[in-house]
Amino acid sequence: MLASEVIDRTLNEYLYPAGVDRPSFDKLSGNIDAATLTIPLTGRLTNVPPDTVLEIGSELILTDSVAGVTVTAKERGYLESVAATHSTGDIVTVDPRYPRVAILNALKGIIGMLRPWGLYVRATDVTQAFTSRNVLPLPTGGRRLISIAIRDQGSNETYSVLNQQGVDWIFYPHFTPPKYHLRKGGSEGAAMTVIFEKDFTMPATEADDVTTVSGVPDTLAPFLSMAVAGQLLAGKEATRVQIEAIRRLLASQGVQVGASMNLSQTLLGMFRTVYVMAERRRLGDLDPPATFEWIRSR
Repeated sequence: MLASEVIDRTLNEYLYPAGVDRPSFDKLSGNIDAATLTIPLTGRLTNVPPDTVLEIGSELILTDSVAGVTVTAKERGYLESVAATHSTGDIVTVDPRYPRVAILNALKGIIGMLRPWGLYVRATDVTQAFTSRNVLPLPTGGRRLISIAIRDQGSNETYSVLNQQGVDWIFYPHFTPPKYHLRKGGSEGAAMTVIFEKDFTMPATEADDVTTVSGVPDTLAPFLSMAVAGQLLAGKEATRVQIEAIRRLLASQGVQVGASMNLSQTLLGMFRTVYVMAERRRLGDLDPPATFEWIRSR
């Protein structure tokens, strides 16, 4: 799922449900490049005042003056956005309450919270061979070693699995990336499959894929818009129509909420307790904690 799709869902399903409070818009009547300061509109809106913020795509533009259907820009790439080329017919939103660049920043904030909430990107490395003589590095971006499968010697395809830090390996988090020293489990040079933990990567632009680029699981990505909306709505007053529209949306997903709900807390809490916890259980099934077998000696 692209970051732009998450932004569109956030706008359409939560911030402007059913078009509620959607800002006014016009359209470009000509092409403009990233340096153009003259913005031609079609005239759908005739009362665009000076010092208005226009949004085209993900770019914000601060206006200086307006003459008929021609806007003169004071600043392109306003408020952390990036100046870009735009084409005839592109939508020009007037004073957006929730700019796309702000939604992208909120998305980065939510992705940045996934690891503190107990999630991680599960990665695999098959390039290293077993050695107990040297310290080995985790691949770039690695944060923690989860388990290792080491190919046993012989004609049959069998593996020894290591999953106990401090017993099977010594971990050194002092380096970037961290290093580890294997203590047992294989023959020198044996092939290994290393399962390790990586952190999530922030999307740089709307064109980035939050699953392939950022590492967000496919099963969690469709619900990112819920958390992003919750973060953006914190401290903001929502209309009754917006509240009811979101209540119906949650009900369609099998989530029942009471008559009184704080939109921000409800959306963030639902995302964390339902969808993030489901992903934690999935990771727990893939990477169960190490267990010990007690044997009574005679």
